[in-house]
Formats: sequence, structure tokens, C-alpha cells
Amino acid sequence: MFTSDVFVFKQKTAYEILSGLVGSEMCIRDQYGEYVSGPKIINKEETKKRMKKVLENIQSGKFTKQWMDECKGGQKNFLKTREKLAEHPVEKVGADLRALMPWIAKKKLIDSDKN
Repeated sequence: MFTSDVFVFKQKTAYEILSGLVGSEMCIRDQYGEYVSGPKIINKEETKKRMKKVLENIQSGKFTKQWMDECKGGQKNFLKTREKLAEHPVEKVGADLRALMPWIAKKKLIDSDKN
């Protein structure tokens, strides 16, 4: 089954990218990992089929109807899912990383005090 956990290994923070913390050897290693391991994790054809099904649900109005029904019901499933995802360890790591980047709280992409 497809989960968002699959993508955790691939993400970098904007700070890492902009500040050059990710060296060329790290980028090459990441790319190699993506090329070698990615297809083992994400089946391109199966993912494409699932994306088409989601698009069909959007285009047909089924997605909107489900969302409207969810809202009419007090968003119980939505809020439960949000709460569950907020407990994921990657959220703790994300909060810790953002705390190291105070300009994010100021809604600045780059720390102009230092750069």
C-alpha cells in the first residue's frame, strides 16, 4: 500500500538546499538511491493508474461530494486523520528543523540578517 512515509527519505529542507549544506557528493548519492531504490518502492504504472482514478473522482465531482459530506458531518474523519498524521515522527523532526531556521517564522525564505 502506498503511504506518504515512502517520501521521507527523499526530502531536503529549503535551508539545506539554499545554504549549500548538501554537497555534490550528497546529491549524487541521493540521485543514485533514487534511481536504484525508487522503482523498487514506487511502481510507476500502478501509481499512474491510481493518479488517473483520483483525477476521475475530481472531474466527476465525486471528490467534491465526499468533501461536502465530510464537512456536513463535522469533518470527523478529516480531523482524526490530521491528528494521526501530526503524531508522525517526521513532524517532530520538521518542527526541530524549523526551530533552527527562525526566518521561516518571519515568513522569509532566506535569512537576510545573515545573507
